[in-house]
Amino acid sequence: MSKKSNSNSPGRPASIVGILTKSALGIVHNGRHYEVRVNFLDLDDRLMLAVDGVVTAVSPSPARFKLDQGLKIETATAGYSFEYGHLYDGKTRYNLQPASWTIEARRRQLAQRFPLVSRSIAVISWIIVLAALLIESPQLAAWLLGLMGTSFVPPINLPGFADALLMGTALIAALELSLIHISEPT
Repeated sequence: MSKKSNSNSPGRPASIVGILTKSALGIVHNGRHYEVRVNFLDLDDRLMLAVDGVVTAVSPSPARFKLDQGLKIETATAGYSFEYGHLYDGKTRYNLQPASWTIEARRRQLAQRFPLVSRSIAVISWIIVLAALLIESPQLAAWLLGLMGTSFVPPINLPGFADALLMGTALIAALELSLIHISEPT
C-alpha cells in the first residue's frame, strides 16, 4: 500500500488563473491513483473524483465517494481550501495529499523548507486579520447605524486608499491562513 501523492496530476490546470482557482488532493493506493478536484469558482461547491485520471463521480461538498474493494474517500472544502481528505480501507485512514501543482502543496513545501519563515508569515497574517477586524468593525457599525438614522463616529477612520489596502491585505492574509490548515499534515 502506497500513500504518496501524484506529482504529475492529470487534473493540473494549464494557466495561472486555474492554479489559483482550482485544487486537488490525491493518493496512490493499491496501484490506483485517486484524486479529488475542486474548482473554487464553482458556486455549487462540487467535488470531482478522478480514478487513474478519469472523472468517475461528482458530489457536493462534503463528499463521500464509495469505491471498489470497500474503499471510500471522504473530503470537504472550507472556504478557499480543502478542510480534509481521507481514504478509508476499512481499517486504516490515509490522508490525501495536495497535488504538487496546488498552492496548498507550495505552502507545505515552504513550511518544510523554511519553518521559521512559514511561522513568521502565519503570525503576520494573524496580526493583519485581527487589525482589520478591529479597525473595520466600527466602520461597518457606523455605516449600518447611519442607514438606521443613528450617528456614530468610529474611533479610527482610514482614508479610502488605506481602507482598501487594509481590506485587500486582510483578504490575502485570510487566504494564507486557510492554506495553512490543509498544509499541516494530520
